Amino acid sequence: MSIDSHQPPRSGTGPRPDRFPLRLALTYGAVAALWIATSSTLASDLAPPGMLAFVEVVKGVLFVMVTASLLYVLAWRFVHQRRRSEEALVTSESRFRLLAERSPDLIYRYRLLPDRGFEYVSPAALEMTGYTPEEHYADPDLGLKLVHPEDLALLEATCSGAVEPATPIVLRWRRKDGSILWTEQRNVQIRDASGNVIAIEGVARDVTARRTAEVERAQLATAVEQAAESIIITDPDGSIAYVNPAFERIYGYRRDEVASMNPRLLKSGRHGEPFYRAMWATITGGRTWSGRLTNRCKDGSLSEHETVISPVRDDDGRIVNFIGIQRDVTRELEIERELERETRLRSDLIEALDRLRALDGLDEIAAGICEEALALPEVDMAAVVSFTTPGVAVPIAVRVPPGVSIAAGQPIAPIRAADLRDRASRGPWFETWAPGDDQGAFGTALAEAGVQALAFAPLRSGRRLLGLIAVASSSPSGAADLARHLPQITEFASAAGALLTPGLEADRRLGEVRDRVLATIAGRAFHPVFQPVVELAGGRIVGYEALTRFHDGTRPDHWFRDAHAVGLGIDLELACLHSAREAAEGLPARRWLGLNTSPELILAHHPLGDLLAGTGRPVMLEVTEHAAVDDYEALRQAWSAIGGDVHLCVDDAGAGFASLRHIVELRPEYVKLDIGLVRNIDRDPARQSLIAGMRYFALKTGCQLIAEGVETEAEAATLRSLAIDLGQGYLFARPVPLDELEDPVAEVTVVTAQPGRLRRP
Repeated sequence: MSIDSHQPPRSGTGPRPDRFPLRLALTYGAVAALWIATSSTLASDLAPPGMLAFVEVVKGVLFVMVTASLLYVLAWRFVHQRRRSEEALVTSESRFRLLAERSPDLIYRYRLLPDRGFEYVSPAALEMTGYTPEEHYADPDLGLKLVHPEDLALLEATCSGAVEPATPIVLRWRRKDGSILWTEQRNVQIRDASGNVIAIEGVARDVTARRTAEVERAQLATAVEQAAESIIITDPDGSIAYVNPAFERIYGYRRDEVASMNPRLLKSGRHGEPFYRAMWATITGGRTWSGRLTNRCKDGSLSEHETVISPVRDDDGRIVNFIGIQRDVTRELEIERELERETRLRSDLIEALDRLRALDGLDEIAAGICEEALALPEVDMAAVVSFTTPGVAVPIAVRVPPGVSIAAGQPIAPIRAADLRDRASRGPWFETWAPGDDQGAFGTALAEAGVQALAFAPLRSGRRLLGLIAVASSSPSGAADLARHLPQITEFASAAGALLTPGLEADRRLGEVRDRVLATIAGRAFHPVFQPVVELAGGRIVGYEALTRFHDGTRPDHWFRDAHAVGLGIDLELACLHSAREAAEGLPARRWLGLNTSPELILAHHPLGDLLAGTGRPVMLEVTEHAAVDDYEALRQAWSAIGGDVHLCVDDAGAGFASLRHIVELRPEYVKLDIGLVRNIDRDPARQSLIAGMRYFALKTGCQLIAEGVETEAEAATLRSLAIDLGQGYLFARPVPLDELEDPVAEVTVVTAQPGRLRRP
């Protein structure tokens, strides 16, 4: 609507101004014609002769008076009616302007031709847009700037006539502060006589709150439709009016199947009538009821639900609906029950572990684990299998019913062992068992026991697979039972495996060491080197000590320590001694050969005797002080039984108590003074006193001393002054292979010798 001077005139109560002149002329003409016609006839008929001219004058005067009076009356009436019309128009305009200025809606008129601009904008513009009407008048494009860019096309369609006139459209406006305002607009096109759209008049209403409510309702409807909880709405009589998709999914009923039905179709029979009466009394009394319901689904299965039922009231407080929200807790309750079972099993597991911790040794712990595993549900066989030997799977403990021929230490068939290793590397598993050709004796025994299913849990040390715990069930439902209890079995294996791991890890390491030692012996991955023993007084070479160097650079004492740890110490010693004996054939026959031996090898009698037979030179057997001797008498007898030109030497004297006892108990012909006594002896009176004491002991016991580790002339001179006869060390030569000795038959001159070099006298 237009509230300005451009609005077309409205109809009033008086005559329209454009018709008044015509009506006045017609009235005057009619009165004049009637007067002339009637007055002339009457004058001619009634006037006396001679008076006709007078009568005509009077008639003219009367005519003027009558017509003037008539014109006055008509003019007065016209002016009065015009005034009334204008007053009505002003009143109407004032009323409508007041209405427009007080309206919360924005009323506007926008001129399109001849130039664009707002002709009227109501004061509501400031409240709605943040812009004053004056700012709208000043900026013809402000209306377009207000509209959200995504809604401009809709506005343009309305202005162009593409959208039906007066059809409401919803647009987003950007307020002056940047916030978004939703508006509903009704626009009318104003056309001129030629049909051109010259202006747009319209009303815009703020519908932000309504739009927000609509969005919230849509979101609520979406939430109800997508809710995981089933939602039921009934009328006051309890007939179902609505169910959401979750209801259909949980109970299996379609909406059309339950429409207008009573929720009692879900009764499971688990709740008595008093239960339902109390529930109905609560909700019809206007209160909310909450509790757990067990309902029956369409397929007959039962499900448990945490349920809340609330009354819905209208504005007058009357109950018009009931709404029930149900959360399916069937699975949760199953989990709770399962957790209770797991808690009991875990408690039993803790008690079992306490019992297992009291055990000692790998075999005893493994046997205890099998015993405890039999207490697990549906388990009647158990075994602990070790993978510590590459390519081999060996049960180290087994518990089976009587008559089943499975024993610890009996390797599993290679194909089955490889399969167990592969599957254990990927985690725990269970399997329905059936005998096969690759099962071997282990599979035959399982068949005898009637095993239906097996479950396996790996034993690990970090990422290293050490073995597995296997349990079996002969129950017809064994596969399902073991599958259900596999987490508990795995947890038990993990906890029990922590007790087994140290032993299995030690076995694994020993197995690796054993394999490495065997490979070294088989591949002769070592070679002998020789270091001369000389007379300190004259420098003459009297013998050579044979030492072993391993090709991987590992120290010999480490190799022999590992070999003894896996029961291969004598084997490695014999291999090294054989190598040294063969190489020593290139040494002069006049020189003795020193060989390092352990007491265990001497006690073995025949292997050492066979090796030394036919040596063709004196042999000095050097017994290290690091090797403990439990029976010296047996060792003396074993040495005597070797026979031949074999002499006994105690090595590393002074490095510990054992060497002194070796000297006292064995009465050797030679004693080697440890490098710890010899080093820096020229600057240490304490060491000199100790060596002097050893020299006195040697004279009394009839043995000869050999100083090891002589590296300087000063040390050699001091040793000579203490009457030490023989020496060995870098001062004379380093240990080297036979082919690197400068001259095997040469003698050395101590005075001119350089460390690590043999020199002719």
